[in-house]
Amino acid sequence: MIAKLLKNKTSVEFYKFIAVGIWSTII
Repeated sequence: MIAKLLKNKTSVEFYKFIAVGIWSTII
């Protein structure tokens, strides 16, 4: 599932989603 996201163009949005989640956890 994740591998498919990495291959897709939407992987950028996926990384943004993770980044926001990490920042939300830190802050």
